[in-house]
Parts: sequence; structure tokens; C-alpha cells
Amino acid sequence: MKTKLIIFDLDETIIELFKFHNKATNITLKKVFGIDAWLNEIDFVGNTIKKNLTTLAKLKKINKNKIKTKIPKAIKLYDRIFISIAPKNSKKFLLPGAYKLIKELSKNKNNFLIVLTGDSERIAQNILKKIGLLKNFHFLITGEHKTNRIKLMKKAVNKARKETKQKRFKKIIVIGDSIHDIGAGKAVGALTIAVLTGYHSKKQLKKEKANYIFKNLKNNKLKNVLQI
Repeated sequence: MKTKLIIFDLDETIIELFKFHNKATNITLKKVFGIDAWLNEIDFVGNTIKKNLTTLAKLKKINKNKIKTKIPKAIKLYDRIFISIAPKNSKKFLLPGAYKLIKELSKNKNNFLIVLTGDSERIAQNILKKIGLLKNFHFLITGEHKTNRIKLMKKAVNKARKETKQKRFKKIIVIGDSIHDIGAGKAVGALTIAVLTGYHSKKQLKKEKANYIFKNLKNNKLKNVLQI
């Protein structure tokens, strides 16, 4: 039987940790560039850490060469800061239905689950380990070295093909909260499922032509779509 590839976004889809990302961003940019900047000053949704830090540095008029030179250092520092301030009991920040749904999907050997996130590998692993879901995903595709979500999505699909040794999947499903998740999913021919647990509205997600839009991952109709 052919495999079903299911790609989950992490932040605002599985878990809500924005205030910790916001604080880590502020501390990082103060230390590296000497600027006072916060994530909510920009359209941060669906972006990689690299893109958000770069955009904020540009917004604060930091020299382009300085940005290029110091961003790698900023990303490593961001990792350490976020992990040091993130809550030990991260499970209480899980979004409705996420834990149960992922556990159910991973029971089926024909489902190949991965996470695609703008977070770094260290951060994503740290979060998923704390909430008890790391072992339910075959691998993670993370954004510390990339800024383009579509390129990350194509990388995820290609890697999944190699690991499953399948040229074509029975179905590719992308689940996320932002228009960027939906757009990247469309770029690889995926069935796209949007949840209203993030910062993009139902109107925005409809405009991006998400195949399905649900309030959160607890919705019973979602189980029918995923054929659980």
C-alpha cells in the first residue's frame, strides 16, 4: 500500500509559544546588533528564524554587510536563549486536539509524518521532546539556513520520497495555520488543511484557497478528511 505523507507546521498549529519566541528575538537582537526589536513589529507569521531576524535588523537600519556577517551568530544565540527561557511544562501550551491527532495518525504505518517549521532543528526537537511527540515524526525540516518556505517544502517531500523509497505518495497533506503553509503545500500538489489557531484569518486562508479550514485540530470532520 502506498504511503500517505502528512506534513505538520509546528508553531500556532501544534503549540503556542509566541511570547517565548518574541522574548528570545528581543534579547538576541539586543546582544548582536544593539537594537530593541520585537517579532510583532513585522509580519513574522510562517517565516524562518533567519528571515525574521534579518527583516528586523533591516527595519532598524542595520548595515547590510553587518547583517550578513552577524546573522549566523544571531541564529545560534537565538537557539540558546529560546531553549533557556522556554517552559519546562510545554504540554500546557499544546493547541486543542494536536497531541491526540498526531498520536492517532502515527499508529498507522502507512502514514509518514514530518514537521516543517521555521524554527531551528535544536528548538523544534526541544519543543517536540518536551511535549512527548518527537518520536511520532520521522524527521524534521527546519528553517535556520533557509528563508523560503516553498524550498523547504520541496526539500521535505524529496527527503520523504528517499526515505520511503516511493516516487509518488498516495496523498500529500499539509497542515498549518498560515497562508505560507498553504502556499507551500499547493506548490507540491498537496491537500491543504488550515487551522484558525494562528494569526491569519479565515478570510486570508480562504483567499489562499486552502482545501479545508478548521477551528483547530480537535475538529471531528478533520478526522474524516484524514481518514482516521
